[in-house]
Amino acid sequence: MGIHFQNVSFTHAKRSPVRQTAISRFSLEVPDGQIVAVMGPSGSGKSTLGQLAGGLLVPDGGTVWVDGVDTKKRGNRRILLQKIGYVAQFPEHQLFEATVVRDIGFGLRGLRMTEREVADRVKRAMESVGLPYERYRDRSPFRLSGGEKRRVAIAGALVRDPGIVILDEPTVGLDPVVRIQLLDLLKRIQAANRITVLCITHDLQGALEFADRLVFLDNGELAADVMISEMTPACEIASSLPPTPLIRLLKELEAVFPGQIPAGLVREQALLDFMAERLLHTKGRGGV
Repeated sequence: MGIHFQNVSFTHAKRSPVRQTAISRFSLEVPDGQIVAVMGPSGSGKSTLGQLAGGLLVPDGGTVWVDGVDTKKRGNRRILLQKIGYVAQFPEHQLFEATVVRDIGFGLRGLRMTEREVADRVKRAMESVGLPYERYRDRSPFRLSGGEKRRVAIAGALVRDPGIVILDEPTVGLDPVVRIQLLDLLKRIQAANRITVLCITHDLQGALEFADRLVFLDNGELAADVMISEMTPACEIASSLPPTPLIRLLKELEAVFPGQIPAGLVREQALLDFMAERLLHTKGRGGV
């Protein structure tokens, strides 16, 4: 059933002089198995939206359903914990246990599982994020690299086998190589488990490569919602976003070949496939 926002509003510090409306009259449906990237300028309500989807905040108005469960009902908290894996911005700040194994397994405590079942779950979660169990199990999470810490946090979110994962800026602060590796890892995890992913991010190129759909917030309201496979250089949302190298190249190609550039080439592999096909077609007609 995914995530369903219906006419949702939320205000921070409601009873203070600095009250701020973060989300206003927001409606959106995220179906099962879809990866949605949520973007927008700082202060647009992205992180608040993720916390509402994760049940960490409850809306002032409207309703959020997660896999058919109303997040407003206090009795649903335990159900939501089972369904959702939440990774906050700078998740390495959330690491607190002495070893990687204990940190990842923390979310399984109180579930009446045997030690063997807990170990199996933790091992599977670690292997899924590229952390070999025997190599990392007894290491201190505080002595890992930034990318490794991020993987531990993600493993901690996956250890309960949730159907929905919410990621708040998963690549922030990582160097370019680690950022690409982490996005590729998340894509493979999602494909293998068919989980629903809501990813809050400032990384446009990463979102274009990783997500199925791009949602853009502005002042807490839905400003744009587009499938990435349908994006073109000329579409309104592409023209309003900071241009990535691929979008700049596509705009140049559109100027040279008006009306001939198909949608979806904002992804690197799609653009490479298109250019290779055109080159082969040209060569087949006796071109260079």
